[in-house]
Amino acid sequence: MDSRLRLTLHNDLGEITRIAGEVERFCRENGLSEKVAYGLNLSFDELITNTVLYGYEDRAEHLIALDLQLIGDTLWVRMADDGVPFNPLADARRPDLEAPLERRSIGGMGIHLVRSVMDSIRYYRDGALNRLVMSLEVGRPHDGRRSA
Repeated sequence: MDSRLRLTLHNDLGEITRIAGEVERFCRENGLSEKVAYGLNLSFDELITNTVLYGYEDRAEHLIALDLQLIGDTLWVRMADDGVPFNPLADARRPDLEAPLERRSIGGMGIHLVRSVMDSIRYYRDGALNRLVMSLEVGRPHDGRRSA
């Protein structure tokens, strides 16, 4: 089975609500669990929020492309934006999860959450676009241990 959801988003935090509804519908129509839908929406909330808040140096309207494709037991997720070059896998701080909350530095928790949901994440710059390619194996139980 091959099923796809393509969304074009404006660089507006209000789009996160629309994404959540579309992802939930996509998961329901493809027999994916609520846990998968929740993890995807958590990931998109983090990624879209960071892109909207930090990815653009102007106040102009920009578009963000989100593409989900279910091929067999693998859900492929592609995200593209024309924001400033930023590799969240290399450039984001890794949070110190052992430190007490009051001693933790700001930043890095979002990509940590995305890494905990996805089975793989890859970033590359394609001309003027930031691209993230992520995969999630939906045909097996998830135990929260992911590699990037």
